[in-house]
Amino acid sequence: MRYASLRSAARTSSRCMCGVIRNCGCGCIVAGAIPGQPRNRRPACFQQPVRMSKPMPDAPSRVVVMAPNWLGDIVMGLPAVADIRHRFPIATLALAARGALATVYESVPGVDCVVPLAAKGNIIARSRMDAEALRSREFETAVLFPNSFYSAWVTARAGIPDRWGYRADFRGPLLTRAVRRPRGTIHRATYYQHLVRELGSPSGPPRPHVEVHERDRTSAARLLGGEGWVPPLTLVGLAPGAAFGFAKQWPPEHFGMLARLLADRGIWSLLVGAASDRDAGLQVMSAFERSADARQGTGRLLNLIGRTDIRQLMGLMTYCGSLVGNDSGATYLAAAIGLPVVAIYGPTDVRVASPLPGRDFAGTHRALSHPVFCSPCWLRECPIDHRCMTRIQPARVFHEVVQQLFPQEAPPSRESDDRSVVAASPPLKA
Repeated sequence: MRYASLRSAARTSSRCMCGVIRNCGCGCIVAGAIPGQPRNRRPACFQQPVRMSKPMPDAPSRVVVMAPNWLGDIVMGLPAVADIRHRFPIATLALAARGALATVYESVPGVDCVVPLAAKGNIIARSRMDAEALRSREFETAVLFPNSFYSAWVTARAGIPDRWGYRADFRGPLLTRAVRRPRGTIHRATYYQHLVRELGSPSGPPRPHVEVHERDRTSAARLLGGEGWVPPLTLVGLAPGAAFGFAKQWPPEHFGMLARLLADRGIWSLLVGAASDRDAGLQVMSAFERSADARQGTGRLLNLIGRTDIRQLMGLMTYCGSLVGNDSGATYLAAAIGLPVVAIYGPTDVRVASPLPGRDFAGTHRALSHPVFCSPCWLRECPIDHRCMTRIQPARVFHEVVQQLFPQEAPPSRESDDRSVVAASPPLKA
């Protein structure tokens, strides 16, 4: 027979076809074993190829980044935006964001233009308007920071030839470059940089940076002056809101007691946040007034919640010496501006959600948490007693703020009933 010599070269089972299939050229016998050697479960020619980062195109002239839908995530994506800018120094770099969030990118170095996306309407109407806004600018490449199917669908509908993003939400067929998401615990800023790095652009420093324009400072100064505050009075920002859910909010009563402790020290406090945070602001004001006593100092509590846009908020932050906030967009924005922050964490993980990744956060900033068995749970509402947040006492937060404002003072004693810990997450890898 024609293949008799091949059959006689190696002993095979009744199911083995290695004796009748020619060598494929890669060093194996397809579907069988190399004569004289043990059979491999999968021959070399069937093994998965090694994943390698494919380089980005050499020179797209117009690149758009689809921004996340939350203020905190927008800030965390800024290092990845800087990486894209570094990779394409002469291309037009645009950021597409929804509603008022688009104004953040007007203060980001390296961004050439901002594409406002529709903020209202049903999903069909919004997709039509968003696709038309993108199509009219004739982008060649879209980098998708959100993992949503919607972002891939809209960019495909807009006719953008290259669409890159993480493989998620069943949108793989709509992407021309789909990147596998990293596993394990990874900081949000590193998560976005990992996407850009997998597309072929090296990662720069993972530190978000936002510049505040002088006109925003001037507008903020007018607001503060109208409330009776003038330099050089010490001012501390308080951001009691959180968009994700009530579980992320330090109790408003605690914020009120903190404001009273600061006032007794002669320090003014400023409540900031969106219109949706007004109820929390009123509760803080009420707790502040109830806690007044004979030791009342010269400090005051001002409430500008719901009275500013994002750009005015950034201007207000430049007059503060510190900001205390939950795991929220205002806290992230303050850290990106360069304002020292005291961030309070309960249901979320500081290793993932701190305003700056790793040891970059441990220098000037503080993250406070209380060790409980159920944290981090990532729930919107606490099903038990919210102990991860309620057990972080105002006195502990007050001492951390004072240390930021007056670093020459002796550090507070760690020997107290409050077991809150200052959490500085180690550097993380993708």
